[in-house]
Amino acid sequence: MKAVIIKGTYHREGVVSGLVDSFVAGLKESAPDADVRLIDLLDVTVEFCRGCGKCSEDDPSKPLGDCSIAGDDVRGILEQVVDCDALVFATPIYELGPTAIMKRFMERMLPTLRPGKFGPTGRASRRRDKVGVVLLSSGAPYPINMLAGMTRYPARILGKLSRMAGCGRVHTMRAGGVEASEKVRERYAGKSRDLGRKVGRQASTG
Repeated sequence: MKAVIIKGTYHREGVVSGLVDSFVAGLKESAPDADVRLIDLLDVTVEFCRGCGKCSEDDPSKPLGDCSIAGDDVRGILEQVVDCDALVFATPIYELGPTAIMKRFMERMLPTLRPGKFGPTGRASRRRDKVGVVLLSSGAPYPINMLAGMTRYPARILGKLSRMAGCGRVHTMRAGGVEASEKVRERYAGKSRDLGRKVGRQASTG
């Protein structure tokens, strides 16, 4: 199985990076032969979307629409996003949304969509054995981060983008108040590891 992780945090050794490490450890436990591609958005070039609409003009049956932007790293990443068996988005919550670097990448995911009668739809067919994961971290503790709406938009839009990329099911983990204590960090690290094990089983067996 192939897993692609899109990490959009500014802290290489921070909370979200730790959650990703725990997730990968769990994934490898249940799917030891998994090919895991970690894409740190700090390390790749992602130009701003120009809103030109070129990606929606070509053959809707193509797995990816064309893009007027050439020369950055997005095309290669999107090819992996469409082709993988597990797709993970990981971001902290800033101002009730994902980080700016994650949002920039999200906007460049438009080539994975095509116009539909009732709005955009995914070019890729939904696969039951393709699993999406949204890992979120916020300063407010759970369940306040959810009840106050701090994770509402990121969970919804990243889940929707996962499904439009072909994921038949999507899991969301909302880690809250992880910086408060080592005990809270360990608890969420365990949850992330458990989720990795679960996704490894689901993506391997369908």
